Amino acid sequence: MTGAAQKPVDFATGALPAAFWLRSAAFFIDADPETGAMIPSAARISRWLERFDDWYKLTIGCERTDRLHLLYHRDVTLVGARFLTHVPQIIEIAETAARCGVGFSLTVPLDEAMADEDAMMRIVGAKAVSTLAISVEGDDEAPDREQLARILQGVVAAKQHIAFLGPYDAISRLGLLDVDGVSSAQITVHPKDGAGPPAISQTPVNACFSRLRIYADVTGELYPCLGLVGVPGARLGAIDDAIEDTVFGGAPYALDIDALARRGPALTGKAPE
Repeated sequence: MTGAAQKPVDFATGALPAAFWLRSAAFFIDADPETGAMIPSAARISRWLERFDDWYKLTIGCERTDRLHLLYHRDVTLVGARFLTHVPQIIEIAETAARCGVGFSLTVPLDEAMADEDAMMRIVGAKAVSTLAISVEGDDEAPDREQLARILQGVVAAKQHIAFLGPYDAISRLGLLDVDGVSSAQITVHPKDGAGPPAISQTPVNACFSRLRIYADVTGELYPCLGLVGVPGARLGAIDDAIEDTVFGGAPYALDIDALARRGPALTGKAPE
């Protein structure tokens, strides 16, 4: 896509406009090595969420009854580790997402949940997280059964959706589905086979609609796909920018968001500059 003509993206036209493909967002977070503070900060993320939500609803014309479907299945998630050291910040972001009518999901490794039960239950008690995912690895040690039951039953009592991520044999061996009340709750199991590399796709180019969302790196730079994070020509803007100064506000852009969603990338072997 090197040398592709840049032009503003038409985010508004169509039954499923380009804005719809970027309705959700994921934020990579880290901790400041000196202060331990979360970066980007919850305040920066929350301000961007509010600005983007205003732009999105205006762009799709949500006041029209035939456009209400474009408000469905919007989600904000955090990507990183040691979330439980930033509980107040997580709750602040989750509450902002709730005010915007956007779901908020969080994935916590089982060992971290067990190591800081108090922080885990503070997040659950805030009832701001719409999906709480617990990830496991094949070599995880068996948890304390009583503590595991307290945590999972607390999530169930808060009527929050639970997801389990990891190899199914580990999910079964660790007894995540054996805790009283869990099997009758709102749960989703996302099993993965940890044996060997993934199979090579026989169709190397696929429509990207299921993978497109806004990804923000730890510096706050925005991209439309995980695979494009860090590619200068794919940059949409930054979380501290005014919307009008970003691709969402009409800044020229080399990528065709709608074509990526519907057909996938062109096999040129080149990234946008």
